[in-house]
Amino acid sequence: MNATYSTSAEIKTDFEIRLNNFRKFRPLPELETGTFSCLWQLDKQQDFVWDYSNNDTIISIVADGHGTNSVVNYLRSLSDDYLYEVCMLANPFEKLECDMEKSINTSDSGACISIVRINSSSNLEIFWIGDTMTQVYKNGTKIAQTELHTGENPSEYKRKTKEGALFTSEMGITRLPQITNNPHMSMKKILRCNHNPSDYMGTECLQITRCAGHSALTSKPGENYGYKSIDFTESDNIKIITASDGVWDVIHEDENMSTIEDAIELVTFAAQRWCGDWNYVHHAEHKCKRCKCKKSNEQIISIQEGIPPDDISASVITLPKK
Repeated sequence: MNATYSTSAEIKTDFEIRLNNFRKFRPLPELETGTFSCLWQLDKQQDFVWDYSNNDTIISIVADGHGTNSVVNYLRSLSDDYLYEVCMLANPFEKLECDMEKSINTSDSGACISIVRINSSSNLEIFWIGDTMTQVYKNGTKIAQTELHTGENPSEYKRKTKEGALFTSEMGITRLPQITNNPHMSMKKILRCNHNPSDYMGTECLQITRCAGHSALTSKPGENYGYKSIDFTESDNIKIITASDGVWDVIHEDENMSTIEDAIELVTFAAQRWCGDWNYVHHAEHKCKRCKCKKSNEQIISIQEGIPPDDISASVITLPKK
């Protein structure tokens, strides 16, 4: 059977209708753009982006706030000079987090942050905490991807368990490997980390095992962050894509994103995925009539509308070969 595709005009119209419906016709925020970055605050308005470029130095920050707005508002208040100074340090998070904890009360607020620093025409570095993620492509092939600071990461699970944290499971949305016109989505058990088991109210229970804020509950400032250094040559075509989970939650693990031209295209693409049709694969504990009557090993798939989008932020840096 030949696949049928909607025209771009039809997709745009359907997307706009669904997006407005999901948002209950609240005013639609404008896209906020930088040299390499794009931000669309479609949910709680808690994402943050910043970028800088000069000669051979390029810097990009993507942050995804959670809890109250204290941490993301603090990031927004920082000057360009301060952010540049921090990002050029050997350990950007040590100063950034220490200064933050001295300046504001972060007990009920946090943020996942990724920093990309391109130092020359032959090296780039990635510093990150949380579930903002970076992919690096060389000549169209993915050569690096940052690991998430969650309980599904074995090293993070081991670290937090050693510190005395407890993990509980809950059902959450997950992407499946199939790459089709409609994303394949389902539900599975995901881990939530109680960083302080003596907190019986569960206010210190997060899906993230490492982030900024929360009174440095997830880690001492400047420690347990992720780091990658990647070398390349001038003959390589390099693309660095960093984004919040507003992007990665609707991108399949093996989906090649190297053809994305810029952050505006990526953010818009992710928003369309949130609002578009999903191939929802019924999980093992699904209780619908079809699932009750299915044969062993039979997979039940239903087509359903997506869900309201998250805040979506991204940075796309392309270093063309010379």
